[in-house]
Amino acid sequence: MKTTRKITYAAVCAALAAVCIIAARFLPVKFVPLMFASVCFFVALKCGFFWGLLSMAAAILLTFFWGGNIDLAILLTGFLFAPYSIIAYFMQKLSYRKPLQAVIRGLIVSALWGAALAAIVFGFLDASGVFLFGIELGSVFVKSSMPWIYIIIAVVGSVLAVGFDVMFIMAWEVIHKRLKIKK
Repeated sequence: MKTTRKITYAAVCAALAAVCIIAARFLPVKFVPLMFASVCFFVALKCGFFWGLLSMAAAILLTFFWGGNIDLAILLTGFLFAPYSIIAYFMQKLSYRKPLQAVIRGLIVSALWGAALAAIVFGFLDASGVFLFGIELGSVFVKSSMPWIYIIIAVVGSVLAVGFDVMFIMAWEVIHKRLKIKK
């Protein structure tokens, strides 16, 4: 693939991802636009690792400067969806068609979900006042005397993260057929 095509794909992916993150800031459904942004990041990574990282940084910075504050969409992008794209780039050889590889891939994705949730909950929620569905998450997690809430959300999120990973692979296969990017 020519360098100009790589740069063009990475720039278009950065712009699409920025639009998706901005949409996630205003829509009540946060995860669907951010999932698409993650696919955009992955396509940019397939054009070259440097171009992919540059695309991620550009999309997140554009979104931050456009909105002026850090909210749940930017936190989820920075701690979950952008790192997931990087991890998915390195996990390309692991398939859900083989049982051992499926378990390994599922554990990696689940660990990322747990680490991202812990970073967001314990690092940012108390200070930022992030709201999800009209509920201030800082009051639920940080001020709660029930630590089992975090465990329940981590377990349910891990199952959902594996489902997201399967949908991500399916989306990449469709995009790969349309674009001239090597697998």
